[in-house]
Amino acid sequence: TYFDELKRYPLTVTLPDSSTTAISDLTIMGRSYLTAAQLKEWISTETPRIKANMEAQGRRFQPIPELADLYIKIGAEYGVRGDIAFCQSAKETGYWQYMGQVQPWQNNYCGLSATGTPMDGTEDLRGADPGKVSFWAGFHGAVFTTPAAGVEAHIQHLYAYTSKNPLPSSQTLLDPRFVLVNRGSAPTWVELNSRWAVPGRSYGQSIILDYWAKAVKSL
Repeated sequence: TYFDELKRYPLTVTLPDSSTTAISDLTIMGRSYLTAAQLKEWISTETPRIKANMEAQGRRFQPIPELADLYIKIGAEYGVRGDIAFCQSAKETGYWQYMGQVQPWQNNYCGLSATGTPMDGTEDLRGADPGKVSFWAGFHGAVFTTPAAGVEAHIQHLYAYTSKNPLPSSQTLLDPRFVLVNRGSAPTWVELNSRWAVPGRSYGQSIILDYWAKAVKSL
């Protein structure tokens, strides 16, 4: 089953400069390939399709939040590729339509702490700043006070997977699952397979090829 899923995806991806790289070599750490403006343009071209899809399902379209600048800026502060993290958020939230259990107002853009069981409100924040993140009884996943806090928690979770270094000294812990990660276990996006999501056997390939590569092609 694992190999059948992987065979759906090519082994390489085309970068914005028209060169190619092996998907397995695309690291989480590094400079963003795309700018915030380019991400915004990509999402603007996707919006009519997303709206039509929601209408076809009889669901209300959720306005897509302005997150591109935050992902690029905060990603750079941690040395994480914010453009691909933005695309991971698109995958996790269904293009920010939230078809699962997490609600749009939670500012939770990657399903942090959403495990399928609603919270009771007393969960341990594990050192995360209680002024910016909390758990609400009856809801799924973490609740962040602002979009910036939600984006930074997402970036911190990626940082935990890709690096064994402590957080930058100027940053406050916002990710309540940071200490649960096997630090440095996933330097590349495809190494998030079966780690970030379960079973998630082609999770990293999907982020790159189903989302980020489409953003690149839209340039």
